[in-house]
Order: sequence, then C-alpha cells, then structure tokens
Amino acid sequence: MGVRVVWAAALLLGVSASVAAGAQARIDIAAEEQRLANKPIPKSIWQTDDADVATNLQSGLRCDRSVGKFERTMLLVYDSFGFDVSCNYKNASGDGVTIYLTQRGRSRTLADDLEEAKRGLLQLSPDARALPDDPQQTFPSDLTWLHLVYAEHAGVTNSGIWIADLGGWTLEFRATYPPADNSSVQEEMSLLTTAAEKSAGKHLTACSKAPPVVRSGAPLEDKQKLSALSLMWAMTQAVGEQKSPSAEAPVEWCVEQVVADEKTPMILWRNIAGDGQNGPLDRVMLMTIDVPPSLICSGDSMLSEIEASHGNQVLIYPISFDGGERASLIGLYAGRPSADALIATAKKVFTGSNHPLSSYSRSGKSIDIALPPEH
Repeated sequence: MGVRVVWAAALLLGVSASVAAGAQARIDIAAEEQRLANKPIPKSIWQTDDADVATNLQSGLRCDRSVGKFERTMLLVYDSFGFDVSCNYKNASGDGVTIYLTQRGRSRTLADDLEEAKRGLLQLSPDARALPDDPQQTFPSDLTWLHLVYAEHAGVTNSGIWIADLGGWTLEFRATYPPADNSSVQEEMSLLTTAAEKSAGKHLTACSKAPPVVRSGAPLEDKQKLSALSLMWAMTQAVGEQKSPSAEAPVEWCVEQVVADEKTPMILWRNIAGDGQNGPLDRVMLMTIDVPPSLICSGDSMLSEIEASHGNQVLIYPISFDGGERASLIGLYAGRPSADALIATAKKVFTGSNHPLSSYSRSGKSIDIALPPEH
C-alpha cells in the first residue's frame, strides 16, 4: 500500500495541492491526478472488454463502467505486477467511492492495513476526527469489515475506510461524502462488494483450492522424435487455420510465480479446470503496456498418441509462441515442464534469442522446420 495511501486518498477527497502540501513526501495532488489520468493502463494488468468492463487479470476483480448511480472514473495500479489496484467511482453529486484490492503479505494483518489507511487519511486531513460510535454506520455484507468514519472540515464531509478479507487479499473502500449522502454511498459500497465477491472472491478462492502442479517433465532430446513431432505440430497449426472458429470456454488463469527481472518482468500462470482442480495449461506473460505476449505450454493429446504408438506412455507438452502472423514451436517436453524451464524459455523468446523447432506462417501458408538443437 505504502505511498499510494497518501495520494490516492487525496484524489478521492479532491483536496487541492495546497491542502496536501503538508502530507508525507509533499505530493502535488493536482499534478498527480493529472499524471495518473494520462498514464496508460498496462494491458498485462487491466483489460477492458467491449462493454467497458475492466478486469484485473491478477485477481479477477471486475469493475463495471456503471454501478448503481456511480460511474467509474479511473483505473489505477500501484505496483509493477498488478497485485495492488483500484477503481474510482463518482456520482453526479461528486461523492467518491474507491475500491482497492491488494495482495496481502503473509505477515500482514487487516488491522495493519487499517492502521496504515488511517495514517494516510490523517496526514492529508489533520483536522479529521473519528465519529462517535452511533454514527459509525456500515452496510449489510457477508464479509467481516473493519471500518472507521471520520468527520472533516467541521463536519461538512465524512471520510470512511472499510477493510475486509477477500480470498486472502485485502479489499478496501475509501468513501468521501456529505453526511446527508450516507445512505447512497453505503448502497454503492454494498453493490461493489457483491460484484467483488462474485468476481475476485470466486476466482481467488478457486485458485487457492487448486493443488500444486506436478512438474516432472524433461525435454525431448531424440532428434528423430523432435523432427517428426515438430512437423506434426506445425501441420496441426495449418489445419487449424482452415477450421471454422468455435466458441470455447474462457480459460481461468491463476498466478503461480512472479519473475521480477529488470529487462523481462514476467508472470507464470497455470490454469484451473473447475473449483479446486488443475488444468493442463501454463503461460508465461511479459508485463507490457500493450497486449502482453505470452508463451503457452499445454498437454497435446495427438502428439502423445503418436508417442504411445511407439510404446512411450507419456503426455507430450509443446511450448509455443503465437506472434500473430507466425505460430512457433519452441520446445517439446515429456511431462509438464518445471517453472524454471518455462521461465528460461520465455526469456529467450521475449529477448529474441530463441530458435523455434518449427513454425507456421499464416500469411505465407507455409511450414518451416529447423534442425533439432545439439545437446
């Protein structure tokens, strides 16, 4: 959470730069708001569909364009990998509600998060005073909330903090409004909570239930096998181009590992198939502003059947990269590759130092086969 507590609260409160000048780090709030409004949102963190519904890939949090009588005004990211994000909402009266979702460290508690949020609010508004117990109202919810509402500017404005656990992450609201608008703001937070439980809550719970992936695969090294299977993989890509596209169920991805490499920051994901079940897919995604490139690894039944016909009962996992015009086979494994192997392969692909085993050109309708690498 850190420094974002100060300036994010200031954005929500709408305070001027002069009011915030005494806050930690002396942040220029007006300039910060403009900078954030103009800053592109990484598509490796937030993606928006045709209905303008924004989804945080890392948590599954969905933020609709309109919720109740409030409109989404901003999507924000506070870290490099999308584990600390928010959606800002305002209504026609200027009441502000921001929903945050943050991956909580193992040693950190909800009480720690509440204390940090309180410090940030009081740094911006030293005159804020906690309301007496009776006006400390909250909204009906299945979640257990820690909350505190302050009166600011001699009672003209209320500023509230609500914090709860959602799938092991910290769900937080900041709301700023005149006391007369308390009911409408509470209703908005109730709607946003329900939406967060249905999206991020469901996703994070399902991911937490899935057991660790068994990764005992080894790279295929037999040159004859590599050549034959690489050709067959490329041929299936060509055949697939001629098929009519069919509607497929969306893949649900869970974060497995973060790769904090300075030049190639990445996330390794594995997919799940139903609540608490592992799926057959892995991907390594590069953190980018534009649509992120991804390396894909998936068990291939057809290639496995070819191996089985030669007496080898093993699931073959191709590692592939789709560059749009060209689909490339990067590696072949007998069994599911280790996380280290996938990450090392992805780094070579993203830095342009890989040598595909085979590829299919969609524009040229051609297949290229490379000589298997020497080991």
